[in-house]
Amino acid sequence: MLFVAVLLICIQMVSADDVYCATEIVKENAADPCGDMKGQSSSGLSFTIEDSAIFSYATNDTVPEKFLGCAKSVCEVSCEGLDTELAMDVRQKTGEQKFFCFSGKSMFMQKDRAAMSAISRGCSGTHEMSGKYMHGEGHMTCDSSYTESGVDFVGSANDDDDDGSAAAKVSPLMSQGFTGIFALIVTAIAAVGLF
Repeated sequence: MLFVAVLLICIQMVSADDVYCATEIVKENAADPCGDMKGQSSSGLSFTIEDSAIFSYATNDTVPEKFLGCAKSVCEVSCEGLDTELAMDVRQKTGEQKFFCFSGKSMFMQKDRAAMSAISRGCSGTHEMSGKYMHGEGHMTCDSSYTESGVDFVGSANDDDDDGSAAAKVSPLMSQGFTGIFALIVTAIAAVGLF
């Protein structure tokens, strides 16, 4: 019963107006990838892309090493008119960087899309469920890392994994703690009248 209440609350929290996005970190935008000195993480995040064509890259050799999730205000502008029926939409104006736009959906047919969706929410990893992929290493692991306004971006495209950037990759989750998940559980318990 508690699981059903939590599930219903989670479904209600995702509205048709939710938009998330990630952008590539390349030499030209390394100091400020999202354009507002913010991101969903303090430095770029990476993952191994299996199918570069999903993200409109010609080959895996042309894929940037790192990506950054952006604040909601940047995503609303960059992803304006997003078709919420699409799993992901790649947006790019001529000569500009790519933005990978997502609605509130959390299940994907391709692991790569789920991994980029995780970055758009300031976390990393994927997990499989019922033959589909979801963002984050487990259920709701991205919930506590996402903030609408983002966090200060301090990284660059030249981050070296040996300089402590691995700690920065999980810092939003660690700094936010699990307060979002705890609040969700308390709300669910209250909704079913257990206290």
